[in-house]
Amino acid sequence: MCPNNISSSPMHFLHSFKNNIAFPVCTVHYGCFELFLLGEGEKKIEEKVFSGMSNTSDFVLMKEDHTLGNLLSEHLKMHPNVYMAGYKIAHPNVPELFIRVQTDGTITPRDVFTSVCEKLINQLEMLHQEFTREWELRRITTAGEQGNMQNGH
Repeated sequence: MCPNNISSSPMHFLHSFKNNIAFPVCTVHYGCFELFLLGEGEKKIEEKVFSGMSNTSDFVLMKEDHTLGNLLSEHLKMHPNVYMAGYKIAHPNVPELFIRVQTDGTITPRDVFTSVCEKLINQLEMLHQEFTREWELRRITTAGEQGNMQNGH
């Protein structure tokens, strides 16, 4: 469990609220690392074909939140073969992300999901490379300016 667990009593909550005490990120139900590290034998993602609509699947991602949910949902909506995409998190204390995708039938929801994930990974890798390059250039420039100042220039 989280070392900073809080009491779940109503009085503790009211006292903390009244005195503007910040709550720790951890909850009573999950330890700190249980919110983002997979347990033994736990799968990261699972596809469930949704029988209520044609060409529709639900993807359940364990230990994920709104950050990834919104990113994937918005990029899925941009795919030309996607009719509908959305996400939900059933409860804030349960780290499960549900994403539903419906396609036009020319491509499966799984293939669209995989394609969008691969595209996002490539975009994020490019962003990382650009950021690293700019960071290094800034570091070199700053070091050069400091060197010139020390030499009296």
